[in-house]
Amino acid sequence: MSAAHSISTHSRAFRLGLSALLALGAILVLAAPAAMADAGNPINGTTKGEIVQNPDGTVTVYVRGQWNWLSHNSDCNTDRAGAGLAMIWNDPTETGYTLSQGAVSAAVGVAGKNGSWADPNPIDGMVHPADRGNVAEALPGLGGQTFNDPEAQAAGEAHPTETWRGGCGREPLSNADAYSGHPFGSWGYEKSSVGSDGKPHLGYSHVYRSSSDIPSTICVNFYDVHGGGKAGDKNFQVANNSKSLDVLENNDNSIQTNAFNVNGGSCAEPSEFDKPPAGGTAGTKKPPPVCKLRKARARVFVYTRHNKVRLVIRYVAFTKARITTSYTLRGKKGNLFLGQATQTFNKKGLFRLPKHLTRGKMNKVRAAKEFRVQFKIPGTPKFCKRFFKRKLTIPRFVEGQRVWFQSGSVFGGDV
Repeated sequence: MSAAHSISTHSRAFRLGLSALLALGAILVLAAPAAMADAGNPINGTTKGEIVQNPDGTVTVYVRGQWNWLSHNSDCNTDRAGAGLAMIWNDPTETGYTLSQGAVSAAVGVAGKNGSWADPNPIDGMVHPADRGNVAEALPGLGGQTFNDPEAQAAGEAHPTETWRGGCGREPLSNADAYSGHPFGSWGYEKSSVGSDGKPHLGYSHVYRSSSDIPSTICVNFYDVHGGGKAGDKNFQVANNSKSLDVLENNDNSIQTNAFNVNGGSCAEPSEFDKPPAGGTAGTKKPPPVCKLRKARARVFVYTRHNKVRLVIRYVAFTKARITTSYTLRGKKGNLFLGQATQTFNKKGLFRLPKHLTRGKMNKVRAAKEFRVQFKIPGTPKFCKRFFKRKLTIPRFVEGQRVWFQSGSVFGGDV
């Protein structure tokens, strides 16, 4: 083979290899947007709400919270129409639109009703807008934005892109907070309505048939609403099509692209909402008789020399009940489950639950910030759960013995 022929052969091989690399690069570039598809997520521990008892026996729940988008490094107020959400109401008398990804599955919105009562909730398959900025943290959104949550439609129907308006986090993106450089906002705080009590309430709302139908958790799924543009542009805050506002057709959401567990710590627990349903008194810890347990005053005694703790509860019950009691600690060296027992509580009595620990676990006890006590009572309505928790945050030395008390009960007062 001549030198010229060898050079020619190598040149063709080089050109073919270069062409293949360029083609592969083009494929990767085209595939990049799909691979990078994602959405914001609700923030654990920020979802809260209110409960209003209606005159007809139904109950309205209002829910709101905060979200972030840690995989997004630019301002989605200008490169998206906004952040969107769909509620997971977990109403036992309704069905939602099911979304699944791996082990995560949830039913969003309202797809159908079982007909067992005059359910006033609309069929809802629409993605709803998040707030402008972060109202909960008093952080503004982008100037010129508006907020409007139009009437909902079923999934698969045309959604109102011309009137849907929402925000996509606080400004500036570089604000000095825990999520600086990423979108961080609130939802539900700009959604206000007057309840049957004549008072305004913040949050996306849902009516349940009765207080016993309120679920233990209410959750939310977040969506990336595509579209938008810079402030002043004709596409500013405008979704690019109806599919972007459809809970089933927009698969760019917490569940389907993020595989985020929407059923976890970002959910709200109605048992901890600001106002209980009928039978309880707002701002107090006085449960109605249907909750069975009337009073429970907890103490935790710490026996450092013996590597032991003991939970002691003095209680008064409305009626004899089988109750499961557990307690945990939270502290600087981590959390620790301390024990659980099921016992019949009479109408009045004393419950004790001791626990022997290793030296390592006793170090966690010494670094404790609080102890938490939880009761579980079968056959009680779900709203009773708000009365079945105790926090012990006050350590005292009593005759040389370290004892943890509930707030307000240091001197022996009942809860």
